[in-house]
Amino acid sequence: MKLQDKSNYTKFTLDERGYLVTTAKLARIGSMEYLGIEIGKEPNQVYDVHVTSDDLFNDATMKSFEHMPVTIEHPEEQEVTAANWDELSVGHISNIRPDPTNEYLLGDVVINSPKAIKLIQDGKVEVSCGYDAELIEDDGIIKKVNIKGNHLAIVDEGRCGEKCKLGDSTMKKTLADSLRGLFKPKPTAKKTTLADSKKRLADAQGEYTQKLADLAALVSSDVPVEEKQAAIDALTAELQAVSEEINSVLEEIASLSVESTTPTDPVMDAMTPEEEAMLADLEAQIQEKDAKIAELETELAALKEKEAAATTANDAKRYFPKVAIKDSMTSRDMKRAVLVSTGAYNDKSVRTLSDCALDSAYAAAKTVAKPVSTIGKQLLGDTKPTAKLSAAKKLGGK
Repeated sequence: MKLQDKSNYTKFTLDERGYLVTTAKLARIGSMEYLGIEIGKEPNQVYDVHVTSDDLFNDATMKSFEHMPVTIEHPEEQEVTAANWDELSVGHISNIRPDPTNEYLLGDVVINSPKAIKLIQDGKVEVSCGYDAELIEDDGIIKKVNIKGNHLAIVDEGRCGEKCKLGDSTMKKTLADSLRGLFKPKPTAKKTTLADSKKRLADAQGEYTQKLADLAALVSSDVPVEEKQAAIDALTAELQAVSEEINSVLEEIASLSVESTTPTDPVMDAMTPEEEAMLADLEAQIQEKDAKIAELETELAALKEKEAAATTANDAKRYFPKVAIKDSMTSRDMKRAVLVSTGAYNDKSVRTLSDCALDSAYAAAKTVAKPVSTIGKQLLGDTKPTAKLSAAKKLGGK
């Protein structure tokens, strides 16, 4: 049985040769949900299939994915070989390794085909690993073991969810670097005069106010949601750095103001009422920072949900025309309604699913419902229900 785990980013940079070079989260540990029809169990039941870090991150598994080809969708043959490589391959993956959290399997991706690059830049960015493995069932727990990579497919929607996808780390790094270049925190070393400290404070105040304005403009901009989130995270970190700078200068000014009242330091001037009012206003701005950022993040979340709801409504109506989809429903509500309509869940049980589990079950339901499926349809006759699935099976699936 061939099983693929599919997993959006719409802006990518090209290298000097015109190739798309990026990274991707290829797979993850934990459980993903499969309809029984996909793994030789009860057709209308949903099963958790587990993969552990030992099975995903062992040397043999990671080496098996090195230099494997990249395809657009999974091949009808369910695997890429020398016989069909020149027809199917649009690139390759390499440098396979765990991510720093030991949750995802990462890989560097090079796409050579202009047609494939165009598809990716138009939004086809989720990925699905094609691989061989064994399914074993022990005490009711189904596991994937002895995983051997065959290819990586670029797909529309994957079981792994939005986390497993192509991601242009070069672009993100450039964006973050650009932000840091625009908003470099001032050095925090103490100055010898009160006048110098006042100047540092004025500079920091202007920088802080500008960052808040940039953050508000970014949230209301037309920048793609994923890129917007990365930029907001970078700006938030910069705001925190400037806040720390401001606090440091405030402490310095307080100390120097006390010293300026002594006759031993006639060069320093005490703060004027206007400057004290400026400091009070600045401190109030700092206190409002967290509330402002929370407000902007809430607005961003609403934009993301609006986009997700529109996408889900469109494909739910296409794949499940008999399910009543209302404009007032959220993306999660629509997916729940679809799963209830399949009989795999009832109204109560479907609400216990996590976001990842809900996305996985919804993707599986779409696979079965689609008239012509790249993978799921081909699995219908592969295996029969057994008490123990220990024989080596070709795994694949969205």
